Amino acid sequence: MLADQAAQEAKTNAELAQDKAALAEQRAVEAQGATTLAEARELAASAINVVESDPELATLLAIEAIDATAGDSQPVEVINALWRRRPT
Repeated sequence: MLADQAAQEAKTNAELAQDKAALAEQRAVEAQGATTLAEARELAASAINVVESDPELATLLAIEAIDATAGDSQPVEVINALWRRRPT
């Protein structure tokens, strides 16, 4: 009887461990996505900051920001950085 109870408890613990591992993996994927988004926004902000002094660099930074979020929905900051124009 005690062995059966221990076996059931071990099975329950194994299932719980699998669930927690799956949750941890999901959270890791979410964290990576947040990191990528933050990096893209940083690139976009840099592009906007240098658009007047170095439009070519601004364009390259904006393109990198878009590439960083390829396959994801593009944050508005990233799109705006690409379309900024140097005032004439």
